[in-house]
Amino acid sequence: TPVAIAGAGPVGLTLSLILSKYGIEHTIMDRASGPTNHPQAHYINARTMEIIRHATDGLADHIAKLSEPIEPWRRYVYCVSVAGLKLGAVDHFGPDMATLRTMMSQSPCRVSHLPQSRVVPLLLEHAIR
Repeated sequence: TPVAIAGAGPVGLTLSLILSKYGIEHTIMDRASGPTNHPQAHYINARTMEIIRHATDGLADHIAKLSEPIEPWRRYVYCVSVAGLKLGAVDHFGPDMATLRTMMSQSPCRVSHLPQSRVVPLLLEHAIR
């Protein structure tokens, strides 16, 4: 029985890659005519990278190479405007990077930082193969 995938975003395209790997017939349907140029999500966790690594030949490594280094984006500052009042800040990996070191010791893949507007075309390219 063929599988219908609703949505050609990162999840739908990754599912397509997995189904293709196992020879399962499927169709992807999406209301958009193609990927957006607008940046959306940008953080790809290690588990997602593991799934992409399993489903493709080299795409996880390619995404990791295209990703920005962790240091410039690990801290988020919340403010009312660029030069305005700072409301707070979050360091997602801890001040000494302990969280990241723990994550990296538990996975063959590292977290990555690449906007969805760049990841989706890569997934689509692999899904079409």
